[in-house]
Amino acid sequence: MIFVNVSLTLTAIVLLSLILYRYRLSQLLLAGFAIRLVLALTHAYYAPLPDTQNDALDFERVGIGLAHNGFEEAVRNVQPGAYSYAWFIGIVYSVLGTNIYVIMLINSFVSMLTVIYALRIAQMLAVVRRKHMIWLGLALCIHPTLALYSVIPLREAFFTFFFVFAVYNTVVYAETKRFIRLVIAGISIMPGAVLHSSLVVVYAAVGYVLYRRNRTREIAARPVVLLLAAAIAGGVLYLMYITNIGFDKLGLLAHGFDAFYERSADARTAYLTGISIDAWYDYFWQVPLRVVFFLLMPFPWVVSTAVDAFACFDALLWGGMLLTLFYRADFRKADVKTQPVLIALVLMMLVMAMGTPGYGTGIRHRAKILPIMMVATTAALSGTLSRKQSADARHHNSELERWGAAPVLS
Repeated sequence: MIFVNVSLTLTAIVLLSLILYRYRLSQLLLAGFAIRLVLALTHAYYAPLPDTQNDALDFERVGIGLAHNGFEEAVRNVQPGAYSYAWFIGIVYSVLGTNIYVIMLINSFVSMLTVIYALRIAQMLAVVRRKHMIWLGLALCIHPTLALYSVIPLREAFFTFFFVFAVYNTVVYAETKRFIRLVIAGISIMPGAVLHSSLVVVYAAVGYVLYRRNRTREIAARPVVLLLAAAIAGGVLYLMYITNIGFDKLGLLAHGFDAFYERSADARTAYLTGISIDAWYDYFWQVPLRVVFFLLMPFPWVVSTAVDAFACFDALLWGGMLLTLFYRADFRKADVKTQPVLIALVLMMLVMAMGTPGYGTGIRHRAKILPIMMVATTAALSGTLSRKQSADARHHNSELERWGAAPVLS
């Protein structure tokens, strides 16, 4: 087993090094991968990492059961919804044996691909000043919550990759008008939605960019493009519906949010337990309230354990990013490349907030959208979320080509 682990680790390092060849931030990103390897080794050989009980153990248990009868049987027994990740574990275990380090190594590698595409989005949004790109790369690599949930055997690493990859291809389409990029974005949402159905809301960002980029086309051409996009999105959603893949939690929500919160919440970390949604107008005040609690809990005065302190630190960072976006972002004046990033981010915040009953689960869900939040914050700090850019930012526009010649990530 040690030989397998060493061989796969070296293979992952070589592959990542080849991907990062000539990238200016390659050393920083390799250091981020090293941090994740240390966490994986710690969990596999020394002590369990935080939040590796409950869901993580359940996924591994199901994976071990699927792998018991060999590779073909594991592949045949497709698992629905969130348990598709357990299916993935079962396939890996059926080939390489029960080895949690391999799963964590794969998660770590996927998370670094997420970092790469997040940096590419930032670069396409004209975040071209070197200091901003370095700080963004550093944050993506060493942020404690992001690093933790990039490694442990949960679906977060893969979900976040599909989310960031979909946003990246949407932004590429907004810049190049290459329709294949929009198709890739639409298709890449589906596996992420299988892992967590919330990702379907990103279709709104895809549709918005399609509309913006085609509203000046000939009258005869526009309906064809829009119908093609609607057919792709509709086909994906219909496939998910008939297979019940990605809609497992929506079944719970069909019985009402209150029943869902009561069933899903942990007694110690639950919040807003004393209020209920009794009428349609309750959504007008409960949605904003739940977004605030989702993003900023636990508040400092409710911290009672070391885990709470860790979660509070994460929430304080989110508070800082939210204030930055509030004061420096202007959706109406942002360009067509930036607007879908904000749409996807805000919609994911809303749907995650409404589906999160407590801050124990909330810290995991925040990690899913953290890379895009960091990209948006960096863009705001760079002055690229508004056309009222500083003279310094305009002066650095020419630097984009230099970063592209020896790219950060392009």
